[in-house]
Amino acid sequence: MPALDTLNNKRREPQRYAVSLAKTGVSRSTRRMDHTFLIAGDDGLLLRARVDIDGSDLVLHSRSGLKADGRNPDYRPALEAILKRLAARRAAFKAFLDSRPFAHLPLADRIIGNSSNFPSDPAELFRAILRAMNANSSSNGSYRRLRIQVEGLSGVALLLAVRGTPELRPKPVRPRHDRFGPKEVQGIGPDHVRKAAARMLAGDRAPNFAPSTDYDVIVEAGRRLAPKALYGLAAEEGLALEAFPTHFAAGFGKPCFTAIEEAGYSIVPKIEGEDDPDSPDADRAQDSVLNDDEERSWAEGDMRIVSHLRNERRRNSAVAREKRKAVKAANGGRLVCEAEGCAIDWYEVYPDGIADAVFEIHHTTPLHQTAEEGTVTTLADVVCLCASCHRAEHRRLASAN
Repeated sequence: MPALDTLNNKRREPQRYAVSLAKTGVSRSTRRMDHTFLIAGDDGLLLRARVDIDGSDLVLHSRSGLKADGRNPDYRPALEAILKRLAARRAAFKAFLDSRPFAHLPLADRIIGNSSNFPSDPAELFRAILRAMNANSSSNGSYRRLRIQVEGLSGVALLLAVRGTPELRPKPVRPRHDRFGPKEVQGIGPDHVRKAAARMLAGDRAPNFAPSTDYDVIVEAGRRLAPKALYGLAAEEGLALEAFPTHFAAGFGKPCFTAIEEAGYSIVPKIEGEDDPDSPDADRAQDSVLNDDEERSWAEGDMRIVSHLRNERRRNSAVAREKRKAVKAANGGRLVCEAEGCAIDWYEVYPDGIADAVFEIHHTTPLHQTAEEGTVTTLADVVCLCASCHRAEHRRLASAN
C-alpha cells in the first residue's frame, strides 16, 4: 500500500508517471459513467452523495464543506452503507484513491487496501479507509473521491447490490411555493439536465409536471420534452429533493432555459400542427443551437463565444423574420443559403415545409460593435444560412478566437 507522500511526489512529476488510459484501465473523470445514482440509507431515504458505476467499479465522489449545503454531505453514511451491503454479499473488493491529482497514475499505485486486510465492521472499515486515503497528508479527515473495484459484480448488478431500497413515500421536499434561490440554481447544471433527459427518454414521466404548453426541448433523435419537467428532474438530480413547478419559472433568460441550453439542447416553440419556420420564436430557438459535443465543449470553454451564441439568439428577432421574408421574396418564395460557395438546393432534398427549417439567420456584425444603446440591427447585419454553413461559420469564429 503506497504512502500518500509517495503519491504526492508522483503528482508533482506527472510527466514521469503519465500513462495512457488504455494501460490503466481507468477513465478520466469527465468520461460518462454507466450509471449515476444516490444511495438509500437503511431508513429508505436517499443520501446526498453522488455514486457512479463504471463497469465493475463503483466511484464515490468527494465531499467538500462541513455544512449541509456542501457537496455530497452524506459521504460517510453512503460509504458505510455501501461497505455494509458488500459485506452482506461477501463481495471481495479493492479500494483506490480516485482524486483528480492522482487519476493519471496506474491503479496499482493508487490502491489503499482491499477487503481481505480491512476490518469487517463497517464503522471500523470506514475509519480504516479514511486513514489510508489521508496517510501522510496534511489533512487527516478529507473525504476523497474513492474508487471501489468489486469482484463478480458490474453494471446494473453492482448498482442493485449497493443502492438499497428507497422508501416508497415521497422524498423530503422543499415547500412548494418556496422558489429556488441562487444556491439551488448553482446546484443544477448541464450534466444534471442531460441525466434528466436520459431519464425521460427511458420512460420517467416526471409526474409532478404537466405537459408543455408554449415550448419544447429538442433532444436526441429529435424527441421533444417539456422544459419544466426536464428542469424539474434535473433539480432532483442536482439537489436530491422532490421538485415542483412552483419551485422555479421557465422562459428565455431564466435559469431553467439557460441550463437546458447550456446542456446543448435547443428550445423551440410548441406549435399545433406544422411548425412555423417564420415565427420569431422559432428563429430565436434555431439560432441558439450548439450542433455537437465538440462544438459544445469549445463553447463551454470560451465565454466570449458562449456570449456570442446567446446574444445572437436574443438580438432583434423581428429583423430575422423580415430577413426570411426578403430572401423568399427575392427567390420565388424559397429560402436560399447566402454563404459564398454554397450551391445546395435544399428544396430538392426535402419538401418545402421541411426545407424551410434548414435555414437560420446569422448576425454578421459582432455584438461589441452593436451593443451601444440605441443601435439598431438592420437587414444588412444578417445573412440567411443553411444549417451546415451556419455551423461552419461558428467553427470559423471558434478558430478566430
